[in-house]
This record gives sequence, C-alpha cells and structure tokens, in this order.
Amino acid sequence: PGELAVDPEVNLLYVTLPSRGAVASINTTTNVVRKLIQIGEAPYGIIVSPNGRMVYVSDGNGEIIPIVASTGKAMKPLQIGGSGPVEMAMAPNGKTLYVADTASNRLVVIDAVSDLIQKNIQVGSAPDVLVVPPRSDDVFVVSGSNSLVRISAHTDAVTGKVKLPKVGVADLAVSSDGQDLYVSNSQEDTVTAFGVNTDRVQ
Repeated sequence: PGELAVDPEVNLLYVTLPSRGAVASINTTTNVVRKLIQIGEAPYGIIVSPNGRMVYVSDGNGEIIPIVASTGKAMKPLQIGGSGPVEMAMAPNGKTLYVADTASNRLVVIDAVSDLIQKNIQVGSAPDVLVVPPRSDDVFVVSGSNSLVRISAHTDAVTGKVKLPKVGVADLAVSSDGQDLYVSNSQEDTVTAFGVNTDRVQ
C-alpha cells in the first residue's frame, strides 16, 4: 500500500496500491473492500476533495488521475509533465489543487473545476510535503528538506521562506483553527510549531 485518504462523510478509506496500479476504496464501518479502481502505473499520492465528490491520485508518470467518488470511475488523466508528482493538497473551497512535483522542483497549480494547469511555481529543490491551512490565503510546502516556503493562494507567488533548523522534514500538519503549523523532523526526532500568520516558532 501507498498513501491513505479518508472521506468521513461516507465512511470510506482510499488506499493507493502502487504494485497493482490501483486504488482500493474500503468501507470503514465493515472494513470490507468496496471497490478496486484500476488507474495505471505506480499510483501513490491521494487526496479527497473537501466536498467528497472527487478523489485525486498522483502517479510516477507525471499524471493526476481524477476519480468520481460516487461511481469509482477514473477520468482522463491530467498531464502535468515531470516524472514524479507525489504529494498534493487542496484549497478549502475545493477549487484549486496543488501538486508538489519533486523531480521538476516546482509546485503545480491546477484549477479543479476545469482540470487545467493554472501555473507552475518554482519553489526550490525537491518540493515534497505541503499543506493548505483552513481559513488561510497561503500554501506551505517544504523544499530542499529544510526550507518552509509560503505561497500566496491569490497571486501564486512565493511570499516567504523560513529556514528550518535541520534537514529531514517528514511531514506537515495544521491545527484545527488554522493558526499553527507543525513540522516533524525524522532525523532530529522533533516536532516544531510555527505560527501560520507569523512564521515564528511557537
């Protein structure tokens, strides 16, 4: 298995299966596989839209595959180029999808309504994990293992960069009120909290 995404409204868990070129949807009430969705080679990253209507899967061929959640039907892949889009995040309103294309050192901005690429943003080397805090106008992405890059969701411009103390960032998470950003470091065995509006260590 690869990554997981949950749609709590309908009790479904989605799991990417890279070795099988598929995504499994699992009923979390019965723990039974509801459907196996074939989508192609090397699926990995996965995310559910805020309204639960769409599921998006990234693969190793430079594609994003939209899946209609109600039917489990895989739609025409979105070609974004590059060789390794992995992590994704979505704006709280569900209208914009952000994809960290690690191999091409960019953040790809996709209009989730038209399924068209809006912009490619250069954010430094090997962007990886990313997050869009609720009630925020910014996107945060880790670049080069130890830089936290802030991007305006309105202008798609890089508006700030924070040098993290050490390399080895493993993941990002945001508090429920959207005020604090948490950064885990696998090499240091630490979790650092930053103020979303201040970029300062809490």
